[in-house]
Amino acid sequence: MAKAALLKPSKNKLADQGAFTLFFSLTEATRDDSNGADGKPKHEIVLTALQEGRGNERDRRYYTREAVIGAEGVFKARKKLFVNHLEEGKAASSEDLRNWCATLKETWIEELPTGKVARKVRLKIHEEWLWTRCLEAPEEIALSIEGSGAGKEAVIEGQTFMVIEKIWSLNATKFVTYPGNAKMGADLVESATEEFPEETPMDLKALTEALLKEHRPDLVAAIVAGVEASYKLKLEEAQKKASLAEAAVAAAPNAAAFTAAVAAEVKSVRESFNGALDEMKKQLSEADRKLDAAEVKDRLREKKALVDAKIKESKLAPEAKTERFLARCYAIVERKAGDKTVTVAEQVDAEIAEQLKLTTSEFGTVRTGGGNLPAGGDNLTEDEQQVVFNHRMLHNPLTLEAYREQKKKDAAARTA
Repeated sequence: MAKAALLKPSKNKLADQGAFTLFFSLTEATRDDSNGADGKPKHEIVLTALQEGRGNERDRRYYTREAVIGAEGVFKARKKLFVNHLEEGKAASSEDLRNWCATLKETWIEELPTGKVARKVRLKIHEEWLWTRCLEAPEEIALSIEGSGAGKEAVIEGQTFMVIEKIWSLNATKFVTYPGNAKMGADLVESATEEFPEETPMDLKALTEALLKEHRPDLVAAIVAGVEASYKLKLEEAQKKASLAEAAVAAAPNAAAFTAAVAAEVKSVRESFNGALDEMKKQLSEADRKLDAAEVKDRLREKKALVDAKIKESKLAPEAKTERFLARCYAIVERKAGDKTVTVAEQVDAEIAEQLKLTTSEFGTVRTGGGNLPAGGDNLTEDEQQVVFNHRMLHNPLTLEAYREQKKKDAAARTA
């Protein structure tokens, strides 16, 4: 493994705020067009997106190992890839959705034969025309990464570089035509700061604890570690005072009272420290609970909409849509039947079909729900049998007697 470069620091900071643009040719990309789990071609490519070492001779930048390894979070925060460079004066947040052509699937670190490291990315190509270009003309296409970092001017191996020690953000990741002034392969080409507008910064007032935990778990861990370190330092200082005081005041008349006071201070600091940790854990757990509850509500809302749509499209009569029937449908969950997953939609269709059999004569003689038929039951018409069934099984308020009375009134009205 190659030895890490020794940096001779300079007092000067980076004058250009660490803005950079990287270009990587697709000639060295590996392509995967095998079928995925859905049976469709994957359309995925793997290539380098950042690597340790010097850039081109013109811009004189040097990317440290720490910058390459620590950039995982900023790559995952900008998963969408677009085509062509940003228009002059426009921020990355103004990108046209129609130019979204690929998505970052994963990123990892690989060690190069030189001992240095490179950050690899796996990209899913969504546009068929772009996939065709990647296959037929990879030498004409480059992955362009525009971002900003932090560092300083330093001397490395006897030469002065603008050393990028940390990548702060990626303003845009693009597929572009390969620049004519760049070498092929993994060479880096940096741009001047003024050529690329900075992305509009995030409104920190909109940052929530849940978002911070989801997108920057490293920052949450750093905050927790900072709180722990602060209280641990206070605790250690209090314990040190107690140890020194024990010998100094052993012969004093009020030694016991002083020792008790110091012990109380140590106890207070410890309890404050533990309380702060418990409160932070409680807040993080509450954020998790709220996120889970929101997801459950969304799933229940989607299931109810599916059930309502299925019932609305069915041939069920209004009186067949009883509370019990609806409750059964709303309670359905996806289940396993051997190796097969039975979806909610399939189970709702089965419930509707069964209810249709029970409540209509479409599938044969109408059932009366058991028990003895009313007097003259053997001579009931099909409509009367349906009324009896609806009253007994579906709790329809219309009785056979009321039905017959209404029929008599209707007949009298027609002959009047």
